[in-house]
Amino acid sequence: MKLFFSMGVLYVFRHVFACISMLVSIYIIKVITIKLYLNLEPHLGLKDTIYILWKTQKLFYRFLVIINFVIKPAFIYYLTLVIFYLSFKRKL
Repeated sequence: MKLFFSMGVLYVFRHVFACISMLVSIYIIKVITIKLYLNLEPHLGLKDTIYILWKTQKLFYRFLVIINFVIKPAFIYYLTLVIFYLSFKRKL
């Protein structure tokens, strides 16, 4: 009974967990992008990182911005929701 209650509480907060995992993934992607492609100081903000990559006028860097900062976080958000849905569905 207690396990079912705790799973229910987790299922209620599934969007919160999905948002947290999406924000953590954006931070990790930002740090890796700065280290691999920009070779600048690691204390750049997210907005500055995207601005520098977008203003380089290279198609590859614009592609990186779209894939890394739009598609990957959205995928992680929906993947987290699907994992919570499937784990809750299996418990019923």
